[in-house]
Amino acid sequence: MVTVLTIWGMINIFSVTYSNVYLTNGNRYIFVIKQFAWYLISVVLMLISSYIGERHIFDNSKKIYFFGIFVLLFTIIFGQVALGSRRWLSLGPFSFQPSEFLKLLVAIHLSKIFTSNNKDYIVILNSILYSVIPFVIVSLQPDLGTALAILFLWLVGFVFYGFDTIVYLVFAAVVLSFFVYFFKLLLIILIPLILYILFKIKKSKFSLILIFSLILISAISGPIGWNTLHNYQKERLLAFVNPFQDPTGTGYHLIQSQAAVVSGGLFGKGFLNGTHTQLHFIPEQHTDFIFSAVVEEWGLIGGFLTILLEFLVVLRILQIGFEIKGYLGYFCVLWSFLISFHTFVNVGMVLGVMPVTGIPLPFVSYGGTFLMTNFIALGLISSMHYHNKNWSFK
Repeated sequence: MVTVLTIWGMINIFSVTYSNVYLTNGNRYIFVIKQFAWYLISVVLMLISSYIGERHIFDNSKKIYFFGIFVLLFTIIFGQVALGSRRWLSLGPFSFQPSEFLKLLVAIHLSKIFTSNNKDYIVILNSILYSVIPFVIVSLQPDLGTALAILFLWLVGFVFYGFDTIVYLVFAAVVLSFFVYFFKLLLIILIPLILYILFKIKKSKFSLILIFSLILISAISGPIGWNTLHNYQKERLLAFVNPFQDPTGTGYHLIQSQAAVVSGGLFGKGFLNGTHTQLHFIPEQHTDFIFSAVVEEWGLIGGFLTILLEFLVVLRILQIGFEIKGYLGYFCVLWSFLISFHTFVNVGMVLGVMPVTGIPLPFVSYGGTFLMTNFIALGLISSMHYHNKNWSFK
């Protein structure tokens, strides 16, 4: 399924870049050749990760995590600047994005934290600490999409841990208070929720002070977080609310991608025949907006099959994860939800139901780093499946 998705991605990458002389410098095959090279490297890395074995990696998760943080800090200082962000490190003709690898390292270490025998409050504090550090560093690059993906990994781990209901209610109150600055109507939900929480834990003064402090900090963080965003990030969020407010500027991507999707119809316009795709109305279409090319040239059928294949990959990883106990199974759950998150946000971004955040479509979008990261994760998952199953050749 992953091989089919990757080949399918190369076909559409070729279509998007085929006639774009400015992007390819006259070599219409350059992006497909590069993606195929990344694919071969990814397969080798998958085999290496499966050969090393998952337990060697998970047993040294903290060391590997801090090495990833070091590389990320090195990138912020000495990395290559492109599109206003310092996210890449160059190795000859190739460049890679360390923050993508960090998703894998965070998922590995969080799976160890959430399956440890520590008390609940220690698990919460450790998981938040090891998630916030990379979130802040990646946000400084800036790379909001990857930072949100790291935060999403923590959220999935937190939800699946199985805390007491009151812990999840407190978390909901903290999150809602963050958005009250933007949506005052949330007070209708937030105030009764806080009163119910106070009623349930009225005997513990320390807990009351802690909860009030968290809610207050979260409420203050809303406007502070908004004001620390870069102007282009604010414009993307505002364009998501109303893309026609600036149709030739910040809303251009959304308007053109929606037009491409609608024009595809049921069966599409055919390979290399998409108007928006071949006339290059959508910038960076071979990366973040490749799904618009898929639907324009292959129609609703092509878009549905793409999402179906992504879903089947996620379902297979979940199936393996549920067969394995402990941190290995937890990692499978985290990674399957990360692929789901990427798919949901990318497709939603193209359709205009999610803000533009620069999150690629797994195995389909052009880009070597995320492809390699996914294949390394698949190598670990294959190794888990192999070593935790009673094999028989009869």
